[in-house]
Amino acid sequence: MNNELIKEFVNTLIKNNLTISTVESFTGGLAASSIVSIPHASNIYKGGVVVYNKETKSLLLGIDINYFDNVDVVSKKCCETLLNKGYEKFKTDIVIAFTGNAGPLVDKNSLSQENSKVGLVYIGIKYKNTIIIDEIYKPMMERNELREYAVEQVFEKILKIFKKSE
Repeated sequence: MNNELIKEFVNTLIKNNLTISTVESFTGGLAASSIVSIPHASNIYKGGVVVYNKETKSLLLGIDINYFDNVDVVSKKCCETLLNKGYEKFKTDIVIAFTGNAGPLVDKNSLSQENSKVGLVYIGIKYKNTIIIDEIYKPMMERNELREYAVEQVFEKILKIFKKSE
């Protein structure tokens, strides 16, 4: 992970007096761990959840388990739901969410072949009632490389938002 990027990210949120929470699936808590690795992160980070499968998404976020009969866990729609449920739970200024398939196997439980691909991820940001979700497809990246890449992409995207507003 790019420690300078993480440091800049945390310090930017501190400077802007903003709070953040995380909802992570395939990243397995990497975003949360990255944030809290920086001193004074407790000023901005309220908490997060790792919801690695449908059952924990249902149990910890209150998503009806039947929701997944119609929505793939690796999808833009699911990422949006994770963002909204994260906001309901943590009430932070910013919520970030991650869902995807880091491999090495195709997801056989996926509702569509399109959403089962290894290397397909969705990264989301909710800030001031605006939701931004990006699809990333990196089939050649190794599992942990993809996890790190997704987290860094969210941090960079948030930093760009604040650099534009300066």
